[in-house]
Amino acid sequence: QDGTIIAVEASGVSEALAVLERCVRSTGTFASSREARALIAQAVDVVVQVVRFADGSLRVGGIHEVLGLEVDLPITQEIFSFRRQGIGDDGQVRGKYLANGIPPRFYDELEARGYQLDLQIFNDNP
Repeated sequence: QDGTIIAVEASGVSEALAVLERCVRSTGTFASSREARALIAQAVDVVVQVVRFADGSLRVGGIHEVLGLEVDLPITQEIFSFRRQGIGDDGQVRGKYLANGIPPRFYDELEARGYQLDLQIFNDNP
């Protein structure tokens, strides 16, 4: 389903994909874990990880692209991540979002849909 959002509670991206696999397998439609993982790798484009920080705030901790299967496991690539830089005087977590330096594979599709993004947003790592 193009544009679907699913919320999964997990401690990380790999665990979130494993939770999705268990959900898919529970339908009884897929005989093997590999079939379920293949469906997930095909159907899921992006995983947005939301993290609760020590100050109680919720923030996007990372944005990961699902690239496909490798040795029967979904592989991902981090596109952006939040890098903590300490705690401010007000007790709030401080940090910034950094790119990993590689545009996502779906960048061409974004352009085809009319979204013109500067490729430099994917290259802001120090």
